[in-house]
Formats: sequence, C-alpha cells, structure tokens
Amino acid sequence: MLGNIDPYGRNLSPDPRKKPNLIPQNPRLWAMVQREARMRFRQFPSLPASKWMHDEYIKRGGIFVTSKKQDLRHKHGRQTEQGKKEEEQEKTEAKRSTRSGRRKPKTKKESLEKDKQRAQKRGN
Repeated sequence: MLGNIDPYGRNLSPDPRKKPNLIPQNPRLWAMVQREARMRFRQFPSLPASKWMHDEYIKRGGIFVTSKKQDLRHKHGRQTEQGKKEEEQEKTEAKRSTRSGRRKPKTKKESLEKDKQRAQKRGN
C-alpha cells in the first residue's frame, strides 16, 4: 500500500510537491529586481526570468516568508493590519487558555480550607 489511503481509495497524505505560498519579505527590493528583469529579458514572464529574479533577490539579501506577520520590514517597519489582527487573536487565545487553567473553589468552605492550608505553609 502506498501512502495513507482511506477505505474509499482516496489519498489522505499531503501532496509532497505542494509548497507553502512564499512572499518576498522586502517588497521594494523585489520590485527593483522585477524592473531589472523586465529590461534584461525580451520575454519577461518566463521561466529563465523568474529564476534570475529569485536568485538575484536572494543574492541581494532578500528572504521569503510564509505570512505577512513574519515580515518585520514590511511597509517601512510598521506592522501590517493582518499581522496586528493575528497578534491580537493570539493574545486573546493565550488569555483564554490561562483562565481555563485556573480552578476556582466551588464553595465558601473549600476557599476557607485553602486559606488555612496556605497559612499553615507560611508558618502562621
């Protein structure tokens, strides 16, 4: 049997050829390299032109990221709106997880017992 196949014969394993959507981290540098590629190659949207653009961008210090949130220099150092939204969502999720981790005493008797235990630990 090849890969992970369900009872209906469908392949459940992810496609190994599929790569994540990568975005250039520095859009200004990418635009400069793109302008040079348009002047350099007779037919611009072609495989050699794309390969040259990719190699030149990396050679000049550019990197590719999977999301705009990772893009620290995007829009001249300011965080993008999408990045702000994702950060706020992460903060709220973190708050929720810490809240659910705490256990509040159900009755007054339990809270008094916990206070007594804390006092005994302190030595009072």
